[in-house]
Amino acid sequence: MTAGQARHGREVDDRAAVAAPDHLRDRVLGHDHHRRHVHAQRPLPLGDVHVHRRAGRARDSHVVDQDVQPPPLLDRPPDGGGRLGLVGDVAGHHHRRAARLRDHRARRLGPLRDAVQQRHGRPLAGQQDGGRAAVADPLGARAGAGHDRDLALHSHGRTIDCVRPLEDVLVLDLCQFAAGPYGVQVLADAGARVVKIERPGAGDPYRHEGPRLPGGGPDDGIYFMRFNRNKESAALDLGAPGGRRAFERLVARADVLVENFKPDSLERLGYPYERLRELNPRLVYASVTGFGHADLLESPLWRWPAFAVVAEAMGGWMSVIGDADCRPHSSAISAGDLVAGIHAATGILMALHQRSATGEGQRVDVAMADSIAALAELPIFTYGATGHVTGREGSRNMAPFGAFPAADGHVAIGVIGDAVWRRFCDAIERPDLRDDPELATGRGRAAHLEDRVRPALEGWLRDRPKAEAAAYLAERQVPAAPVLDAREVTESPHFQARQMVLEFDYPGAGTFRASGNPIKLGADPSPPVRRPPLLGEHTDAVLRDLAGLTDEEIAELRADGAIG
Repeated sequence: MTAGQARHGREVDDRAAVAAPDHLRDRVLGHDHHRRHVHAQRPLPLGDVHVHRRAGRARDSHVVDQDVQPPPLLDRPPDGGGRLGLVGDVAGHHHRRAARLRDHRARRLGPLRDAVQQRHGRPLAGQQDGGRAAVADPLGARAGAGHDRDLALHSHGRTIDCVRPLEDVLVLDLCQFAAGPYGVQVLADAGARVVKIERPGAGDPYRHEGPRLPGGGPDDGIYFMRFNRNKESAALDLGAPGGRRAFERLVARADVLVENFKPDSLERLGYPYERLRELNPRLVYASVTGFGHADLLESPLWRWPAFAVVAEAMGGWMSVIGDADCRPHSSAISAGDLVAGIHAATGILMALHQRSATGEGQRVDVAMADSIAALAELPIFTYGATGHVTGREGSRNMAPFGAFPAADGHVAIGVIGDAVWRRFCDAIERPDLRDDPELATGRGRAAHLEDRVRPALEGWLRDRPKAEAAAYLAERQVPAAPVLDAREVTESPHFQARQMVLEFDYPGAGTFRASGNPIKLGADPSPPVRRPPLLGEHTDAVLRDLAGLTDEEIAELRADGAIG
């Protein structure tokens, strides 16, 4: 390598690979001088890794060279280094940059595609056998159509060039109900291969909860459908010796394991974190419980069971939701579950990023009550700063801010600051309010909400449909929206344009719709979506591809009742 080249060479001592455990020996090549594990199928964060042995050196047998090609990041200096360099020939720089981009795509996509297929035993999303680009079935899953080609709405003919952000991450999902499955679904939506481990014959309890799809059976409860798209299902009995052996092979291969059992459940099965770490030191182990696990910042309530309503009560939400004269009630959208799931996904990504530097996995512990308390930051901060305990009383610092009745429903309106207040008064043709000195501040408007602001606003809304009134205000730069129900959300042009309503065909049960992924990435804003899996639909493929079992061994496990 010469000094002018944009490739960085590192000498890597691979003696540690010789002594690695059997389940890691085929994966660990060694450690670099910064103690990073080097894996043949996992590039370091700087870019592609090329590993070869160098001849003619005193320690040939223990040294491999790792050449790292930095990807063409927009903010990377033109010399490929870590500091910004001066560019004299701007036009020439852009030509060279374009050439590097073309070279990077040609060089990177091929090896990455091969590595992911070798590691996960499947084509990349959008790829058919032989590497041809696959066009999505616009109607989604159909019985008998293979699950990996079961793509849902709006894929717009994606090709193999659309590499997903988490394409090379393997997740074992031991979760049930809502909090854990929702967080793992965030990872699955980003392209991670997610294998949902379920109990044979029963599966996730949410398979049996909620209304059934038309023509559906007892295992087709729609609650399960909400949180398990883009996943595979493998049915393993972790209480059976054969099921445990298969599970341990999967753990040794995985990047992430997520569970939301009661605390100590995995320990009672013989899988405390220490045992999981023995099986795979790189494993990121995430848990979601009501009040956290005892091994990290032990809470006196860590043994308490919890669902969303418990977390919302404990975290302070139920004391502030609603009008002053109503009883405490929950969010009605399982926020106590879903927020914790999002926090778990965020923690997992943090741990994976840190692993790229240290080579080691770690624990990620999320308590549902903590997640709600984090989102209840305003009443908590208000109390800490002023001593005032916020109740179901509305804001004392801004108005109008809430839902107000219109001709056919309600309109939500938010006015914060003098500029918005003046635009609001002009929109409803009330210059007298705009020029009233007692309404010049948010606290003043809140103090006079009932006697001055509300009567003027509701008089203006009384004969106007909610959608029309909201559009009128929004066009005048006053934040407003109609209050929509589920049917109206589904039919909304906004949510249709943003692909926030997905449609699936579930084998034997019919068609259903579900909320989509709100995260839109510019490189791939319309990724493919697979329907939720049938119970045990992928058991054989997972055990063959990831656990390395033969068809005969799989048949033996099934005969013993260890798998489903």
